Amino acid sequence: EGRFDAVVFFESFHHCLDHTQLLAALDRVVEPDGKIFFAAEPIHDDFPVPWGIRLDGESLWAMRRNGWLELGFRESYFTDMLERLGWRARRIASRDAPLGVVFAAERQGPGGNSSRLP
Repeated sequence: EGRFDAVVFFESFHHCLDHTQLLAALDRVVEPDGKIFFAAEPIHDDFPVPWGIRLDGESLWAMRRNGWLELGFRESYFTDMLERLGWRARRIASRDAPLGVVFAAERQGPGGNSSRLP
């Protein structure tokens, strides 16, 4: 029932099959000036397709063993999708942890202030 200042996906967003619907639903639960963070997600521009099932051995093992979905996303697809849904995303990389990439998203236009992203 309530709204939140932030929503954090940590190693979880890539398990959702209907990721577009999930992001669209966040409009109902994130405050107008709220943020969404995506951390430790398989989002990179060398993914072979815009989005799809990850076919590496570890992902295939995890799907079979645990019964969950393992998706990957091309970075350009991911940021374009957020933009189409009214969010502006920035990629934040850590110098201390090269694989520690976080995408931070804020609403574009009225109600959101994307100029505050780092």
